[in-house]
Amino acid sequence: SSLTSVTIPNSVTSIGEFAFSYCSSLTSVTIPNSVTSIGNTAFYCSGLTSITIPNSVTSIGNNAFLGCSGLTSITIPNSVTSIGEWAFAQCSSLTSVTIGNSVTSIGDYAFYYCNSLTSIVSNAVVPPVLGSEVFSYSNNYCNTTVPCGSLLAYIASSWNNYFPTRITEGLSFDLSVAANDDSFGSVSVVEMQSCNVRMLIATPSSCKSFVAWNDGNTNNPRIVTMTSDTSFTAIFESIEISNDITAAICQGSAYTENGFNVSEAGVYTQNLQTINGCDSIVTLTLTINPVATTALQAAICQGETYAENGFNISQAGVYTQNLQTINGCDSIVTLTLTVNPVATTALQASICQGETYTENGFNVSQTGVYTQNLQTINGCDSVVTLTLTVNPVYSFTIDATINQGETYHGNGFEVSEAGTYTQNLQTVNGCDSVIVLDLTVNSSLGDVVANTIEVALYPNPAENYTVLEVQGLKEQTKVALFDVRGRKLREFDLSAGTESVRLDLRDLPSGVYTLMIGNTTKKLIVE
Repeated sequence: SSLTSVTIPNSVTSIGEFAFSYCSSLTSVTIPNSVTSIGNTAFYCSGLTSITIPNSVTSIGNNAFLGCSGLTSITIPNSVTSIGEWAFAQCSSLTSVTIGNSVTSIGDYAFYYCNSLTSIVSNAVVPPVLGSEVFSYSNNYCNTTVPCGSLLAYIASSWNNYFPTRITEGLSFDLSVAANDDSFGSVSVVEMQSCNVRMLIATPSSCKSFVAWNDGNTNNPRIVTMTSDTSFTAIFESIEISNDITAAICQGSAYTENGFNVSEAGVYTQNLQTINGCDSIVTLTLTINPVATTALQAAICQGETYAENGFNISQAGVYTQNLQTINGCDSIVTLTLTVNPVATTALQASICQGETYTENGFNVSQTGVYTQNLQTINGCDSVVTLTLTVNPVYSFTIDATINQGETYHGNGFEVSEAGTYTQNLQTVNGCDSVIVLDLTVNSSLGDVVANTIEVALYPNPAENYTVLEVQGLKEQTKVALFDVRGRKLREFDLSAGTESVRLDLRDLPSGVYTLMIGNTTKKLIVE
């Protein structure tokens, strides 16, 4: 009883018996186009004020809307063929009913106790067969309208028992026609074969024309089908032949055509008549084109010629041309011409070996003389000549030996351990100078001689590990690993008689290393 709204999806094809019966708070229902039948007592809803029945419904069941006292009007669509017993009975507020053209039968008491009915429209050409007490006899004051040509059939049927003298043919609507001005024209009405169809004809007076009807329709004659009281007004207007002229003259001249004699800019009108005596209005829009004076500023490059606006000059100065504008009026053009010089620039530059000179539009890396053809900010030629010097990069290696415990001083080095060291310096020209020091430290072990130890590494180059093989090791000897910069990375002892040891290289980045065993060194490449 508290249900106020219902949404019926398009998948529903029928509304069954008592589906929404006694839903007293339900006020409005829209039935989807998928529904074809409404079952018995489907809506017994006293609060229902609005119901939309789609064209898909073919039958309305018994008591379908019984007691829907809030309904004021109902339209039975053309798809419905039968209305069940008591279908709309006791709809006490119902004032108007429209019955579709396919209804063939209306069941017993279908509209019984609908005491407020004042209008019934039946679109069925053949009167639907009525059951018992379809309408209350108190409805005999209700106006009933039936299709044109069906009046006699309805009067001869049981319909006349309920609505004596209240059945009329067609749509009884008033039609009113008029002209917006009686002196401009008149309107006539012609009856057509159908009782609710008329032809409207608008006839304009001399020098007048029909424009449209008051609802915007421009058909003349016009066929109208009346569905309510209707009024139409034909809108006429005077025929005025308008001729718009647009003209231009030069300052100091006069326009004397088409009856005008004017020399000032503006809009002018002449009221004339055609040979038929109708008004003809000529409107002139006159423009005065001035004598033009133009001052030009221009610049060219040395050796060029200015050839625009009728000039042909190559020297700086002030020049004048007497021309005509596109409108044919005088035009005085004064030109002030500037001649910009061609620029020549010589550049001296130097780079280090391996570098590229990329300034001023160049991209060169070899010693030589190069030329670029550019433009100045004025758009003239600018020739840039580059004399490029490439300074060399120096690289040399120093082999040195010290005794254990000593320090090597010189060339920027200060080291005391065997290894390979590098210094990055600069020449007087600012280019790289690379010095590499290979330092050997003589061991203090008195009975170890470098030539008595044979050392091998495999694999070399290596990735994750390498094997150090030593032949002739007679006493414990230190083994050290250095990087390319001479930094000691590892150090361990080999016992006398050791012949091989596996070295783990997984923590070393790729590069070149030095392995020192006593006074013997080996290069190790890690990939």
